Parts: sequence; structure tokens; C-alpha cells
Amino acid sequence: MNIRLEEEKDYKKVELLLRESFSDLYGELCDEHYIINLLRNKDCFIKELAFVLEEDNEIVSYLSFSKAKLVNENNEVDILTICPLATKPSSQKKGYGFTLLNYGIEKAKELGHKMVIIYGDPSYYNRFNFVQGNVYNVGSLEEQSIPAFLVLELEEGYANTVEGSFVELHLTDFTKEAFLEYDQNLIKTQ
Repeated sequence: MNIRLEEEKDYKKVELLLRESFSDLYGELCDEHYIINLLRNKDCFIKELAFVLEEDNEIVSYLSFSKAKLVNENNEVDILTICPLATKPSSQKKGYGFTLLNYGIEKAKELGHKMVIIYGDPSYYNRFNFVQGNVYNVGSLEEQSIPAFLVLELEEGYANTVEGSFVELHLTDFTKEAFLEYDQNLIKTQ
């Protein structure tokens, strides 16, 4: 098993992995592979926190973080979000995602980041110490009521010092037409 930073040569393989992984969940509504394609060219994408996990020289899992914010009427606080974590369906239940996320969390701490917020499956992310946003009073009241709205402190006590609504990057250049064209081209090159 080898974990390394994602390189440009990995982009197509990663996008195919994301398409395969999330198609199992969302079917034709799966667009995570297109979102990562767009995010890589945005200021919010953190190349130092984009990782692949290889087994036998094949990419079987992917994790990246991007910048996000907690916003209230007085200020904005920089935080992270996961965009996304995925493991090939044929490689799931082998600990790859678990290993990769633990690795990524440690790297985010090393780089001085203090908090991660995601929308994710609580039964999966709780094992990494993510908790529902209402535990820390983080997020809007609406966000706090969603079980999948999860917060991870990377610096102990930090979540008690911040407040605001969670703001992810809004992909203004995301259109359904562009997505469908991209998706068809990606499939053709497979």
C-alpha cells in the first residue's frame, strides 16, 4: 500500500474512480468526478491535501480537501471540507478509505488547519471523531439539524471559538450541459 500526493498524470484515473464509486450511490446523478475536475483549477483546491492510495500500482482510493468557510455577520473563518473521499467499489471494506482519511487528517493538522466540516454518513465518519454540528453549535440551525452535517476539530477546543454558517465553494461554471459533455468524453476515453 502506498499513499502519495495526486499528480496530473492521475487525473483521469481518479475521475474514473470517482465516477465508478459514486455511480453506485447516485446512479446518473453522480457528478463528483466532474466537480473534482473543476475544483482542481480553483483557488480553494489544496494540492498538498489531495492524495491517492495505491495497491499493486493501481489507484484504489482518493481523498482531497478544499477550503471552505464559516460565515457570520461579523466575520469569516477559514476551514476545510472533504471533496471527496472515495474507494473503488471492488476495493471497499479493506480499510483503504480508513487508512487514507486518517493520513489526510494528520497532514491537514501538520499544515495548521483547525477544522473540517462535511456532509457525510455519520456511521462512517464518527470513527474518525467527526460529530454532528450541533455538538459545537457550528453551522446554521438548519445545518445543525441535519445528521449528515459533521464537524471534526483538528485543533482541540477550536470549534468552541468559532460560529457561523458553512459555505462551500459554489461552482458557478457548473452547468448540466457541460457536465454531460465531459461525462461522455470521459467514458469514451476509458
